Amino acid sequence: LWMSVLVDVDTGRFALPLVVGTCVAAAVDEVAPSVRGSVKWPNDVVVRTRKLAGILVERRAAGTVVGIGVNLETPEVDAGGALPPIGLVEAAGRPLSSTVASELCGAILRSLRAALDADGSAEAARSAFQERDALLDAPIESEIHGRGVARGVDAEGALWLERPDGTRVRVVSGSVRLVAP
Repeated sequence: LWMSVLVDVDTGRFALPLVVGTCVAAAVDEVAPSVRGSVKWPNDVVVRTRKLAGILVERRAAGTVVGIGVNLETPEVDAGGALPPIGLVEAAGRPLSSTVASELCGAILRSLRAALDADGSAEAARSAFQERDALLDAPIESEIHGRGVARGVDAEGALWLERPDGTRVRVVSGSVRLVAP
């Protein structure tokens, strides 16, 4: 399922990719209750350490375009060292309704609208993300800052990386991956 949504959001809001990821994960839970989606900073939805969906946010003159891609079936691709993919049908462990794509699209739009129409509280958005944070307290490697343990996100959506020496650094861009402890 691929979709793009044009949104008009305040640039001071909590990190939009994390808000969208949280909404997609909630929508997945709605249409496939046996599946628990989590959000992997900065823009992936995962199920059991496998990538179910990706988020892309791009600012344009007309507004902000949010691109969302959700695997309904598990693609047969080489992940190339990244998270291996999973489809919603495999994650659910059973066949899903023939209307699952439209149900999921509707659930994503409802969840996204509710999140964007909310009072705009960065703390509320951060709290919703933290309930689904796939990296919290996990050993990770940042392509920019090296290895450490993910310690959640700050009020702006930056990832906190705790290095082996105990110091913490804000990760604001680049990719991160789970690593063995």
